[in-house]
Amino acid sequence: MKDGANYSLNTDDPLIFGSTIDTDYRIARDYMEFTEEEFKKLNINAAKSCFLEEQDKNKLVRKLHEAYGMVKSKEF
Repeated sequence: MKDGANYSLNTDDPLIFGSTIDTDYRIARDYMEFTEEEFKKLNINAAKSCFLEEQDKNKLVRKLHEAYGMVKSKEF
């Protein structure tokens, strides 16, 4: 994260390890001191790296930017 590499947070083998994405996010927050901005970035990184068709991927990334209030005004 600190070197600018693309990163995301995913739950690995939830049936085997009994983990959830909520648990993994809580661990990242509590023990790795992730901030709200870092969670936003990792979610956008995950969307940009997912296996959707390009058009659907772009739509998902746009929706995340909108949900996070990261869309610049088009009025100017």
